[in-house]
Amino acid sequence: MTLTKENLPILVAIIAASLAYLYTKRNNKLNNFYAQVKESLEGILVSMYFDLRIIFQIEDEF
Repeated sequence: MTLTKENLPILVAIIAASLAYLYTKRNNKLNNFYAQVKESLEGILVSMYFDLRIIFQIEDEF
């Protein structure tokens, strides 16, 4: 029992560090995912916008 009481602060520090590491890793993955989605959407939407501008500039003879 005294061994557990003596090592309790060390165990708490190890558990807290582990949880902080896992949370940070998860948060970074989420931020990277959002950045990739933003880049993909911008690439798609910009090309669609310019394609639509070209389509609307074409005068149809019919």
